[in-house]
Amino acid sequence: MKNVSNTYWVKTEEAIYECTARGKLKQEVIKPVVGDNVEIESINKTQGVINEVLNRSSFMKRPKVSNITQIIFVISSKMPKPNLLMLDKW
Repeated sequence: MKNVSNTYWVKTEEAIYECTARGKLKQEVIKPVVGDNVEIESINKTQGVINEVLNRSSFMKRPKVSNITQIIFVISSKMPKPNLLMLDKW
């Protein structure tokens, strides 16, 4: 759900856990980002550890998110003047 520094908030069917990544994940190429499906190990009712990042169906570098299926861009047509260059970059 959210990532601040090396702390990740993971939503499961039971609860929302505040997690850190297992040491071996920090050395791998794939780091957890918002939208990832992960396997966690519960430490207590509110804290856990991410053991594995599962396969991604998609990934965006900016903002860093994964497993996105649809994006909708909303821009003005007249006031303020639309920035089409920014739209093209997205």
